[in-house]
Amino acid sequence: MAILCQVFIRIIDYILRGREFFYHSLESRASELSLISQVPNRLTFVTEGRSYTYKTPFGIVEFVHGDINKEKVKELMEKDLIVWNAEKKVFEASAELVERDLKKHRRSVDLLEEQKWKE
Repeated sequence: MAILCQVFIRIIDYILRGREFFYHSLESRASELSLISQVPNRLTFVTEGRSYTYKTPFGIVEFVHGDINKEKVKELMEKDLIVWNAEKKVFEASAELVERDLKKHRRSVDLLEEQKWKE
């Protein structure tokens, strides 16, 4: 999955989203952080741009519009809720922000709650 993730991110960065700010979050990030045990069928990002789902030969990439502006990004970085992953070359949400994003964007939190019960 790590190699596919890097391929997706390069596609996203150079072709799909241009200069819009986005960060890795929601279900795919929750899976990476072991907040949920399932592996989603897509990479999920929160973006300042419009919501859109891309179907590529490599898989599905979903962008969800979030209330993001330069001040908000700065605040999230100062609190270490968004960090730069130099290996993947993408901003990533912390576990705390992933949970907030899932709830804010009305995504299914059943898997998140199920994982908490298991622990």
